[in-house]
Amino acid sequence: MLEKDMRKLLKEKVKKERPQLLLQPIESGSVGLGIPDIFFRDIHNEGWIELKQLIIKRNKMVYVPFRPGQYPWIKRYVKLNGNMILLGTFKPSIHSLGHEKIWIVIKGKDIREIYTYDEFLKTATLYLLKDINFLRLLSRQ
Repeated sequence: MLEKDMRKLLKEKVKKERPQLLLQPIESGSVGLGIPDIFFRDIHNEGWIELKQLIIKRNKMVYVPFRPGQYPWIKRYVKLNGNMILLGTFKPSIHSLGHEKIWIVIKGKDIREIYTYDEFLKTATLYLLKDINFLRLLSRQ
């Protein structure tokens, strides 16, 4: 699923289930190199969401295709105790076995560029979009 489609589905779900949540997509272009896709704020939490299509390769590695500047920005933000969420889907491929309908959540210091499949399974939380609980998703825990 493309990032623009993920953003649309996320926005629709938030509007329906958590209308008090501010979900602001950011288009920073070359000015804000590395800034994540969406800023969020509610009465309890604020932070950033980066939307990604994760790639599973034959070597059983999971890759997060960050653009230049994104991963260093995220690492720095998390180090400063920022609330950061990687929200992704699997890029459709022969290796993903139909998992592109699953949404992946990885938070804070667990966000990396490359995972072994076992590391990924220990680190990520997997959801169907209909099952995502926004209070839990946006919390720092």
